[in-house]
Amino acid sequence: MAASLPGRPGADSREHALVSASDWSAVRNAPTERKQGLAHREAYFRWRRSPEAVACDGSQTRGTSRPGDTRPRPPLCESRPGRCCKTAAMSNVRRAGMEEIGAAVTVWQAANPDSMVPEHADSLRGWARDPDALLLVAESNGRVVGMVLLLPGRDQDGAGDLVPGLCHLTGLAVRPDSQRSGIGSALLDTALREAADREATHVTLWTAEDNVAAQRLFGSRGFAPTGRSARDAGRTVMLHFERSG
Repeated sequence: MAASLPGRPGADSREHALVSASDWSAVRNAPTERKQGLAHREAYFRWRRSPEAVACDGSQTRGTSRPGDTRPRPPLCESRPGRCCKTAAMSNVRRAGMEEIGAAVTVWQAANPDSMVPEHADSLRGWARDPDALLLVAESNGRVVGMVLLLPGRDQDGAGDLVPGLCHLTGLAVRPDSQRSGIGSALLDTALREAADREATHVTLWTAEDNVAAQRLFGSRGFAPTGRSARDAGRTVMLHFERSG
């Protein structure tokens, strides 16, 4: 059976012209005039879109860069279609054990060195110990470089009773030296899959009003502002977001 292409459910490989090794060689060795250069690029990217070079979900390895090239390539970052994300490829998002709570919270502290609410780190440690909470970490080269916490939703912003079908995300953070590499997106996507497995129909979170990058990421995953806002203990304006379905 032909492989389906990402973003094209059921797309058959016959719909896409593949570049053979000989074709690739011919294009690669062509003169360097602009027209030939454009043909070269088109051939390369057409081949990259083929099932042989299909982008993966992180659980498998992407196809090689050229026919006959056996070097493994990293998966494509879901948040940046068509672009390689080497750091994300080398990281592994997984469930964390109780003994890793400290390492995970250290990531949050490293990502928020100027936080006006340092006690939030203690809150994260406490929430992570909830039997119904799920702590996810991203690990790279044996080091925890990212974290996110998925909590069961409760009334009164976590202070009330459990709300069926509701989950809450908090503590999404990536170490500064690993940021802008797709790890945050991978953590968020994994958390949303976990929420779906819990049959959550709504997922909520809070983010700082001036954190435009985070808001852009959340918006790309279907989150929308609810219109609610509040100031945290450090007087930072926080915006409430929710994702349905």
